[in-house]
Amino acid sequence: MPKASIVMPTFNSEAFVEESIRSVLKQSEPDLELILADDGSTDGTLEVVNRLAAEDHRIVVCPPVRTGSSGAARNRGLAFARGRHIGFLDDDDLYHPQKVKQAESFLESFPDVDIVFHDYVSFSEDVNGTEGDLKQAQFSARAAGYLKEAGENAYLCDEHFYVFMSVQLIAFHTSALMFRRTLLDSGALHFREDLRVGHDIQLWLWLARRYRIAFLDQVLSYYRQRQGSLTSDAVQRIRDSIQVHTENLEGGKELFTDDQVKLCQSKLAGKYFDLGYEYFCRSERREARNAYRKSMSTDFRMRTLVAYLKTLAPEFLVACRRGDKTAS
Repeated sequence: MPKASIVMPTFNSEAFVEESIRSVLKQSEPDLELILADDGSTDGTLEVVNRLAAEDHRIVVCPPVRTGSSGAARNRGLAFARGRHIGFLDDDDLYHPQKVKQAESFLESFPDVDIVFHDYVSFSEDVNGTEGDLKQAQFSARAAGYLKEAGENAYLCDEHFYVFMSVQLIAFHTSALMFRRTLLDSGALHFREDLRVGHDIQLWLWLARRYRIAFLDQVLSYYRQRQGSLTSDAVQRIRDSIQVHTENLEGGKELFTDDQVKLCQSKLAGKYFDLGYEYFCRSERREARNAYRKSMSTDFRMRTLVAYLKTLAPEFLVACRRGDKTAS
C-alpha cells in the first residue's frame, strides 16, 4: 500500500499534462501512486499519459470513459486508490516538490485531523515570485477566530470553520488538499456528477461541516488559469456556484445566526448579479432580467435595479453608452 494516492482527471490537456504528471513523480516522498482517469480525450493526452506510465510503475491509467464531468472522472480514479492518504491534481496544475511529504507529515502528527489544506498560487505562465492566493485574500487574518496554532505555519480549524467557509471564503482548492483514506472508505469522499463545475465546492462545504480540518500556511501547489478550461465558462461556473450555495444555505442554515444567513443571502445576490451581467454581455436580455430579478428578491441593491433597467433599454442606446462605433 503506497503512502499516498494522487487522482488526476484528464481531458484534452496534451500541452500541459506531462508537466503536471512529472510534478507528482518528482515529489520528495516517492512512495505514492498517480491515478489518471481520462474523460475521453480526443487530442494526444492519452499518448502522453501512456508513454509516461511505461516509464514509471507508480502511474495507474484507468480505462478512458467520456462523461463530460471531471467529478465523474475523479470518482473513477478514487475507485483505484490504494494509498493511506488521498490527494487530487488537475491535468494542468502543479505540485510543489514538498507537497505530499508536508501534508502527510502533518496528518501523521495529528491523528484526529481528517483533512489538511494549504495555500496555492494561481498562475498563467510563471509560478515564481507570486504570493499565495490565500495570503492575498488575507485568509489568516479573516479566519483568525477559527484557527489555533499547531506548530510553525500550521493551524487547527475549530468546529465552526464550516460557517466561515459558508459566509466568508471557500478556502479549499482541489490541488491544495490531502485526505485520510478513512473518508474514502466511508463513502464521504465522493463528487457529485450532476454538477459540471461546482462539484468540488459542494464537496468541500459538505466535508467542512462534518470533519476535522487543519491548515498549512505554505504554498504547496499551483493552479494554472487558461482559456478553454471548464472554469473558463463563466455562465456555467456561476450557475453551478449559485446551486451549490443555495443548497448549502438551506442545508446548514440552522448553524448560522440571523446575521450570517443575511451574509449568505447577500453572497447569493451577488452571484445572481454576476450571472445577469454575463448574460447581458452576451445580449441574452431575457436571461439577464431573470437573473437580476432573482438577485433583487434575494437581497435588494440599487445597482441591480439599474442593471435590470438597462436590459429594457433599446439596443442602440446601450451600444451608444458603451461607445460602440458600429452602432447606427
